[in-house]
Amino acid sequence: MVERTVSGSTVPDGVRPGDAAVVEEFAAHLSLQRGLSEHTVRAYSGDLLNLLGSAPGTAAGADLTRLDLAVLRRWLAGLAARGLSRSTLARRGAAARTFTRWATRRGLMPSDPGLRLRSPRADRTLPTVLTPTQAAAALGVVPPPMPTRRPTPIRPCERSCCATMPCSSSSTAPRSACPS
Repeated sequence: MVERTVSGSTVPDGVRPGDAAVVEEFAAHLSLQRGLSEHTVRAYSGDLLNLLGSAPGTAAGADLTRLDLAVLRRWLAGLAARGLSRSTLARRGAAARTFTRWATRRGLMPSDPGLRLRSPRADRTLPTVLTPTQAAAALGVVPPPMPTRRPTPIRPCERSCCATMPCSSSSTAPRSACPS
C-alpha cells in the first residue's frame, strides 16, 4: 500500500484525490489563518480524512453537498461503536464542526450541518475515596481502632415523663420539673 502525507497526516492510498485536496486547503486555513498548532492541524486533518472517506461521493472525492447532519451522526456513531473514548469523539466532532463552518463560508457546502452536531461530553468521574485502612496503609501507619458506640443509658426520669415534660438535662427546664 502506498501512502503519502497531507498536512502531516498519513494518507492511505485509497483516499480520493478530491478529499486530499480539500483537507490540504482546510489544513492551510487552520495553520495560517487561525494559528492553530501543528499537532491540532495534524489531528483535525486526520479526522477530516476519516470523515470524508465515509461520506457519500464519487471516485474523485466526497460530495460535500450531501454531507448532512445524518452523515455526521452516522460517522460519530460508527466511531463510538469501535470503542473510541468520549474525549476522542468530542475532538472529532469539533473537527467536523470546524470543517463544515469553513466549507460553508467557502461556498463548498450549501448549509452548515455542524451547527446542530453535538458531541458527547468527556467523562468526568470523581476520584475514589480511600477507606481509613487504605489511607493508613498508604501512609505506612497502623490505623487506630475504630471506636465502638455504646448505647447511652436511659435515666429513670426520661422513661416516665419524656413525652409530657422536659427533663432535668434540659437547660431551660427547672430541676424541679423532673419527678425523679
